[in-house]
Amino acid sequence: MSKAYLNSTTMMDGNILLYQRPGNLKGSWHMRILRPRDGRAKGPGGYYEKSSRTNNLGQAASMAEDIYYDLRSNAKHGIFEDDLSFNELYRKWMASIGSRKTKTRQDAVKRTMRLYFLPFFGKTNVRDITSKLVTDYWEFRLTYWDPDGPGHKLNSTVTRFSEKPSGSTLQAEQYDFGAILKWGITQGYLQTVPELTQPIPVASSKDTARPAFSEKQFNKIQGWLNSQRLKKMDKTMMSYSRRMFANWVLASLATGARPHELFLMRWKHVYIKGHIKDGKKYTYVDILENTKTGKRDLVPLEIFDDAINDILKFSKHIGPDDYVFTNWRGEPVTRGYGRRFDEMLQALDSKKMNMITDDRGVRFVPYSTRHSYITNLLLANVPAARVAKNCGTSETKIEQNYDHTINRN
Repeated sequence: MSKAYLNSTTMMDGNILLYQRPGNLKGSWHMRILRPRDGRAKGPGGYYEKSSRTNNLGQAASMAEDIYYDLRSNAKHGIFEDDLSFNELYRKWMASIGSRKTKTRQDAVKRTMRLYFLPFFGKTNVRDITSKLVTDYWEFRLTYWDPDGPGHKLNSTVTRFSEKPSGSTLQAEQYDFGAILKWGITQGYLQTVPELTQPIPVASSKDTARPAFSEKQFNKIQGWLNSQRLKKMDKTMMSYSRRMFANWVLASLATGARPHELFLMRWKHVYIKGHIKDGKKYTYVDILENTKTGKRDLVPLEIFDDAINDILKFSKHIGPDDYVFTNWRGEPVTRGYGRRFDEMLQALDSKKMNMITDDRGVRFVPYSTRHSYITNLLLANVPAARVAKNCGTSETKIEQNYDHTINRN
């Protein structure tokens, strides 16, 4: 059984599979139903997949049975959705899969679909999306914001998207497009996915270095975080949330972990002074397998211990299976920290020190804590291979994205 299926159970002679997903914080049950066929009908076959949106196995099983009988009845009467347009497929995908993504991610996908994919593919039957049509689409996408392109006439509310797309932007858009089509296969709406590879845009001379805090900016943030952690706490939700956020930022600066890696971290994954090397004790963290780049051990900077020890002082949610970064009720933090991060930088910003952007005018975001961690290690002459291993990336990526830092040494 795939690692993507946890606590799986089958029903209806194996035609229904119920399972939970790794990393699903709500424990919702998902269903994978083999589409029934009548011997006289030529249906699309494949699987029907859906979240039950409940962690109650009995309710999920009842829902799956109802859907299975509906599918069987449709197959018996030759009712199939062969004429599904891409617009309809996208709506179904968003309702089933897209709705489980964070609001920020949903908004990004909706924007991309609204501006680019739906105007081009919207009314097209999903079975008529060929490799040739996809090639035509990428030409449409690359020239979208040109003076004579379709995006040129849009109002000023979307002009911030009017630059030529980078390779990483096109890659992200290709991923979303492919995810929708691949899901369509599992639902029986189409048989194959065409070649989706996007063209590589002409390299820009623009500086693409990742925004990272300077040493002075780093120290100013750390000083503010320490001041927040020294404040006397009252027994309010706001006080708890403010203190937890300060420790999350400090832990981010100390680990270079991706935001979701820290959000998924439980106390049983933290080993304070649990590693001994050269006679010295080090703290390390287990990064989970269901994160972006899989399982790894991460050795943080020493200020990570400060954040962890402070949480231990005020949080009541410190059992082995409790999440480290939680809200007042002990639930894992899933949103709101991006806004708090912006508010923190605005509070620290002054005429003497710009805390909103780097010296190129590139805005800082929570991910900048990761870039700062990597940059500081490279400036301290830590080998790129070691930095890559600790951060769950490749040495090639480090060299590509932080070449300006490596060459500074």
